[in-house]
Amino acid sequence: FNGAQPHNEVRAMPLGMVRRFFNTYGGRLPSFLLEWTLQSLIAWIDGPLGLLLRRLLYTTFIHHTKGRFFIWPGVSLQHSYGLSIGRDTCINTGAVIDARGGLWIGDHVLIGPNVVIVSSTHDISSSPIISAAHILKPTIIGDDVWIGANAVIMGGVSLATGCVIGAGAIVTKPTDRFGVYVG
Repeated sequence: FNGAQPHNEVRAMPLGMVRRFFNTYGGRLPSFLLEWTLQSLIAWIDGPLGLLLRRLLYTTFIHHTKGRFFIWPGVSLQHSYGLSIGRDTCINTGAVIDARGGLWIGDHVLIGPNVVIVSSTHDISSSPIISAAHILKPTIIGDDVWIGANAVIMGGVSLATGCVIGAGAIVTKPTDRFGVYVG
């Protein structure tokens, strides 16, 4: 900022950024638009009807489902074509899940409110950062994992079977079986 006054100049989006978007997602654009539209219509429907509608929607768009799963109101699933989800998994209100790099969620997993799980990151070596390419980082969540409220699971991490991730934890490295991780 350095004391300069902001101005209202409108700048065009860099052509390279638009080109990269269409090269990466162009073939999936109709599916994206349909999924985003339907998700926005049913994301906040409460009760058994909402659970049923979200299950029907995501069974259509998720890459692979193994059995019943529960997605509570207000969950944001992005790039669900990269998501595989196990049986009896519960994703709580406000969770944000981006599966563009591949995300495998095991059986009997509890994902708490406002959890963020990503499977990619930005290439920080390029500038400007807004037009940086995504680096895909497949993420794996084993069976019987509990992820507490407001935790963040970074791309490329593997959460081993039976581990517990405490509320507010930021996980950047693989975990051990039945370990407890907080902080």
